[in-house]
Amino acid sequence: MLIAIDKFGNEIDAKDAKRNEKYYCPVCNSEVQLKRGDIKKEHFSHISIHMCERHLYNRESELHLKLKHDLYFKFGQIFNVKMEYYLERIQQIPDLLIDDNHAVEIQLSKVSPTIILNRTKGYKKEGIDVTWLLKEEDLILRGNLLYLTQFHYAVMKDFVLYTVNDQLTVKRYVLLKNIEQNKWLFKIETIRYAEIFNHYCPLFSIETRSNDDLLSEIQKERNKRSYLNPTISLLYQLSLNTNHLPKFLYYMTPSERFINNNPLEWKLFLYHAAINKNYDFNQFVKSLSIRKVNGMSEYDIANRLLKEFKEIFRIANKISCIKV
Repeated sequence: MLIAIDKFGNEIDAKDAKRNEKYYCPVCNSEVQLKRGDIKKEHFSHISIHMCERHLYNRESELHLKLKHDLYFKFGQIFNVKMEYYLERIQQIPDLLIDDNHAVEIQLSKVSPTIILNRTKGYKKEGIDVTWLLKEEDLILRGNLLYLTQFHYAVMKDFVLYTVNDQLTVKRYVLLKNIEQNKWLFKIETIRYAEIFNHYCPLFSIETRSNDDLLSEIQKERNKRSYLNPTISLLYQLSLNTNHLPKFLYYMTPSERFINNNPLEWKLFLYHAAINKNYDFNQFVKSLSIRKVNGMSEYDIANRLLKEFKEIFRIANKISCIKV
């Protein structure tokens, strides 16, 4: 940690600390020691981590300490910034707390998406927005495509990822289009520190696919050679001929970006339910493979998809609605 409390109750930056003074953890009040050397940046460390009753501090890399320290001063030129400020009600310590309503977390290692989502949920309870900064090299870029993992879905905000490098350059990776599964077209924006909170959500709209795209998608499902394959099974149950597919299957909808299912599967599920008049919302939710995305529950996503299904069915068939 870079901040500790002195015997007078003042917050002290490790770079300003004196060797012979006593300092205390701002969370558990146990004594910490100043570490200053030629290799790692000066910082405070618990004499024993188990002395910190909440075990909130993990060992931070040299790069993490440096970025946190340097960004504190960069953001401090523009905003009111607190470093390692303990939020007692949710027992969390953001790397930086800006204007008391925005947290900046430097996430240089990949951790469980659940940990990220729980921390984001904690900040939300306090009315605090959070931006997660990743290492540029942790993003998988191949040509003009960005390959994502569940970790990336957890840290992104409205399908935008933020990175920082050791030169303190902050970049925004804006996802534009889901090509296949976790492959995305994207654009990169280098932003100024003052712009980090000028966040925007990329516009996703209903788009049409070519017949070749659909046939290719179906062939990929057939190649899996599983009689339990939902897409192939539904096509069979609906007696659909690949030469005459329903028009609504040619549309891609904005909320498909929230699921791992192929674009045909969920539409065929709803179409089958509508034809057979046996629609069950809970069964629909179970049929979906939901990506763990901040701020969206599985029920929110299912409801969005249902609404979009009705819309593309209406567009394709030029009728007002379909009852499901």
